Amino acid sequence: IGEASLVVSGEINAADFEFIAEKMTSLTSLDLSGASIVAYSGNPILLGRTDYVANSLPAYAFAGTSIESIALPNTLTAIEEGAFSTSRLKSISIPSSVTAIGVGAFSNCDELTSVTIPSTVSSLGSHAFVDCDKLATVELGVTTINASTFARCISLKSVTAVSLAEIGENAFSGCGALEEFVFASSLKTIGNSAFQASGLKSIDFSASESLDSIGAWAFAK
Repeated sequence: IGEASLVVSGEINAADFEFIAEKMTSLTSLDLSGASIVAYSGNPILLGRTDYVANSLPAYAFAGTSIESIALPNTLTAIEEGAFSTSRLKSISIPSSVTAIGVGAFSNCDELTSVTIPSTVSSLGSHAFVDCDKLATVELGVTTINASTFARCISLKSVTAVSLAEIGENAFSGCGALEEFVFASSLKTIGNSAFQASGLKSIDFSASESLDSIGAWAFAK
């Protein structure tokens, strides 16, 4: 099926995502804003699972696909593990209904340039954006950045994160273009090697009065 764009309205489930990924290999634009993800129970699909919950984008649903742009349902609550990994996605705006983003959800998205993550996201999985070579701007509302979330995002220049309490180990390691970072007043912990081999030119903790732990090699190299 050679369509480059698709608009979906009404109900959609994990079996539909499998069809899109496997059969619509030329698809670059997908609009799910008018769709609702319903539960699935039946034959093994995608990763061999037989059950998928409602309002959750299944694990690896678009992994390795040609999808460049997507509008997600406004009822979506979770983006599961590896959902967009190694896809051609260029930008993503996460709906405010989302509360969880899984491990490696956007890992190795080499064309991804910007992402906005709302404050409703309370769980941001480790390695969520690791090795996104063109990712340049990030807006975060989360309080915790887990291990290697943005590691080796070599083009990352701008990070807005006003509510951070914890920066996990290797969170920004290898981000050579990251020259500035505003350390929030709410910050309490910086993990091991969090900014190792980053491009930081100066560090100002004067606003971070709650900071009580800086891990080993946090600012090495």
